[in-house]
Amino acid sequence: MESLQFTHQTQEWATIAHNLWEARKKRMYYEKLEQDFLNKLKISSNNTPSRANGFLFSYLERKGNIDYSLIPELVGLNLEQHRNPSVIVWKLEKE
Repeated sequence: MESLQFTHQTQEWATIAHNLWEARKKRMYYEKLEQDFLNKLKISSNNTPSRANGFLFSYLERKGNIDYSLIPELVGLNLEQHRNPSVIVWKLEKE
């Protein structure tokens, strides 16, 4: 893996980075809050579809992922030709 070369940016860039950092912290807080409310609603519903005051609470079940590493017929096969295009993911970290 090649070493990344970081360029020094402007104060405007630093402000945007700070705002992104803070937005992510808030998102994580609200995601946890959402999960807490979801769990409380499941318990209150006895894990059954429920309704009240115009709210409907239900679920759908999806099939689990296939663990291809456990399929003996695929051992040694090159599956790269079936891979989707690569994706670039940006991340913000604090030094």
